[in-house]
Amino acid sequence: MKNNKLKLDGILLTIFNIVFIISIIFVSSIVVLKPHYRELSGQFTNGGFPTWAITVGIILELFVFLIIAFITKKIDKRYLKIMSIINIIIFFILLVVFGFGLTVKPQWDFGTVYYTAMDKVKHGGRYLPAYYYDWYPNNIFITMILYWIYKVFYIFKISFLYGSIAVNIILILISVIATYFLIKNIYGLRTATVSSFFFLILTPLYAYAPIFYTDTFTMLCLPIVYLLYRKYLKENKWIYLILMGIVGAIGVGIKNNISIGIIALMIFAIFELRNIKKIIKLYAFVGVSFLIITSIITGICQANIPRPLDEAGLPYTHWIMMGLKGYGAWNKEDFDASISLVPNKQKIEAFNKKVIKERLDAFGVDGLMNHLLLKNEFTWGDGTYFAANVLSYDSLHSKSTLYKYTIGSENSGFLLFSQVGQGFMLLMIIIGSLGMFKDKRNVAILFNICIFGIFLFLMLWEACPRYLLCILPIMIASASNGLNNIMNLGIFKEDKKD
Repeated sequence: MKNNKLKLDGILLTIFNIVFIISIIFVSSIVVLKPHYRELSGQFTNGGFPTWAITVGIILELFVFLIIAFITKKIDKRYLKIMSIINIIIFFILLVVFGFGLTVKPQWDFGTVYYTAMDKVKHGGRYLPAYYYDWYPNNIFITMILYWIYKVFYIFKISFLYGSIAVNIILILISVIATYFLIKNIYGLRTATVSSFFFLILTPLYAYAPIFYTDTFTMLCLPIVYLLYRKYLKENKWIYLILMGIVGAIGVGIKNNISIGIIALMIFAIFELRNIKKIIKLYAFVGVSFLIITSIITGICQANIPRPLDEAGLPYTHWIMMGLKGYGAWNKEDFDASISLVPNKQKIEAFNKKVIKERLDAFGVDGLMNHLLLKNEFTWGDGTYFAANVLSYDSLHSKSTLYKYTIGSENSGFLLFSQVGQGFMLLMIIIGSLGMFKDKRNVAILFNICIFGIFLFLMLWEACPRYLLCILPIMIASASNGLNNIMNLGIFKEDKKD
């Protein structure tokens, strides 16, 4: 019976791995062949780059990483640590430069939560504006977090804008450090050191420093939860399970997408633990702490709007409807149509379902496939994760040299560098996944379940490259598995273990 169960587990994981690899090859082809920005589909003569430059860039980046891997195989642990620290220091400098050098006047939803939190500190008031209960109750908790932070800023006369950027920088830095230690915990110091170069080539990690919103505030959640899980497996302390539930609940409270990463862990644990008592213990401790914190967050949100929370906001069907138009991105026409029926949530849902059916019927099978291709081109084909767009909205430094070469008229080099980083990371994820046909107990399966979950979710939901930010640390962790596979081959294999 046990052998049959292990065989079934192996078959299921193999099937998943095949589907996952095909999916990542698909999005990788988009990165290389269908870049979102026209500057990467042009010619050298018009200030852009031909599409083949992305492939050349990925090959060059691979060559550089292979050199680093070769050099590090004989380096002492102490120097590996120094190299890692240097990379993290450089990354911190990039955060500061981009954070304060590309500051924007808060716009869109991130502007709403900023101004609302600031106004609540200065003028008080029991309830948040109608925006929160008519449209987006999902932004209540992030607004309250900013409100609590801004109360401290107000007391010490700290700039709300620049103080927010400083907090954002700290949170992103914690995300990167947690990712580094997660990789080190699984694959060792050498792989973590080489992987730390990802922090420098993946531009969204530091390009989003000026944008303090749910995407960056939740980047730290999944690497911390996964690291706590690893610590629990080694030390068997229930406190780690409770902390997993707490961090996970806070992350989901800020951004619902984090729930996909939590579900991925719960699925992976079944295959890894292979013991019903251990699985029940994990589910019980994580589940109870998660539900307690979620209840507290729900209470906080409910206390700040005059309408029952379950009746507030637009129904989920609204975002599915938007995801079926054009690039699948937010669009004003669909938004206006839905909010015209506020506050009758049932009418909005009925309207959304009607439009969804009409659009699916109009697509047909071929049309739907073409739509999903277009949607994925928008979501995955932008190596900046939409930073090149959001940083151009009402910039406070639009005349600076940094702006000119990252966001402005001469930004094709930055776009290419970003696209190459995205493509190289996906290549490493594919290489790592190929190795999992032999090693079905590899922890990277957890990372890949999470990535695949987001991949499917964004095909169904309203899409934006920015939504990949919250799992970028997990994609880096998965890519580190590919690096680790390479570093255990031939001339790259170290002479002695860490």
